[in-house]
Amino acid sequence: MAKINKVMVGESLVGDGNEIAHIDLITLLAQEGQLERAKVVLGKAVAACPGSAAIHGMRGKQLQSQRELLAAIASFRKAVSLAPGTKEYCKSLGDALDDNGDTEEAILGEKLGISRPGVPLLVGALKPALMQIVRERASRDGFSLLAL
Repeated sequence: MAKINKVMVGESLVGDGNEIAHIDLITLLAQEGQLERAKVVLGKAVAACPGSAAIHGMRGKQLQSQRELLAAIASFRKAVSLAPGTKEYCKSLGDALDDNGDTEEAILGEKLGISRPGVPLLVGALKPALMQIVRERASRDGFSLLAL
């Protein structure tokens, strides 16, 4: 509890965009078993640090653990958009999509997460909406497609 109080002296930090302070506080609260308080601080952290992939990723994990899968998927998508190609967020997004029954999109998300410029991506038959996502990512990220 002393650690939390030291960090809480800086609770005014919650709201000033200090990503590391938010992450430290949320982690300490969770370690102390103060999960509801950690959830509240995490909500404030998302608002205070909207450009933080790490905070959106934490939020996604928290929501997924509560089986709020659509909200978790949205948080993981935000994390992926902020830090494209980060395997942790791509995998978490894939896991949440799979938990939600979106297996095809989950597999695609993980494949896109490990794609690299200059390395062709092999894709099979996909729904038109998913294929459009692949084409857009290939164009944006500089990899070619090999469609079966």
